Amino acid sequence: MLELTALCGMVVATCAAAIPELRCTLVFTLLYVLYHSIYLVGQTFLHFQWDILLLEAGVIAVIAAPFAPSMTTQSSHIGKRSMAAKNLLKCC
Repeated sequence: MLELTALCGMVVATCAAAIPELRCTLVFTLLYVLYHSIYLVGQTFLHFQWDILLLEAGVIAVIAAPFAPSMTTQSSHIGKRSMAAKNLLKCC
């Protein structure tokens, strides 16, 4: 089951990287949930600082991503959500 979760995450991430329409909050939330479940199952093997950094980057991606897939092609998406993500990046 863990291999299926990792494979599903790899396929979704590759599709999101290749297809700009898939870069939305729903996809990044799915990727975050998949990686977080692997992180929880891995217990002591995944309790390193870079794993927590990946989880924090996932939260920032969910916040900064547009809600709808049609909004990814518009440049007017820079607003309060992007500013919040930039502020989170400054805090890290």
